[in-house]
Amino acid sequence: MRHLLIAGVIVLTSTVSAPAQTQLAPANANPMNLHFIQEAPVGEAFSVVARLAGITLEFDKTVTEEMQKAKLSKEIRLNGATLEETLSVLASTNGLTYTIIGPRTVRISKKD
Repeated sequence: MRHLLIAGVIVLTSTVSAPAQTQLAPANANPMNLHFIQEAPVGEAFSVVARLAGITLEFDKTVTEEMQKAKLSKEIRLNGATLEETLSVLASTNGLTYTIIGPRTVRISKKD
């Protein structure tokens, strides 16, 4: 009986100390159908996605104004993509990454 109690405390302690992972909960979770031409500025492409999804987007200090104004590295066409798929494609094709910092907030940063 004593061993069961100790095991229960260990399980309880390990689940309590695990950090909660933030999930995106956009105002609009509908699949996205987007077409960005290569001449579109990176920052504007992200802003369009944020407006459509109803999320707040912030660029951290590693993403300079020059990087935000730079053209997309290639044309991007998305059909039926989730918000996270869309963010992932935009970020990865342009040397960036994103972090979910709240249910409706995403931070864009330069990939290390």
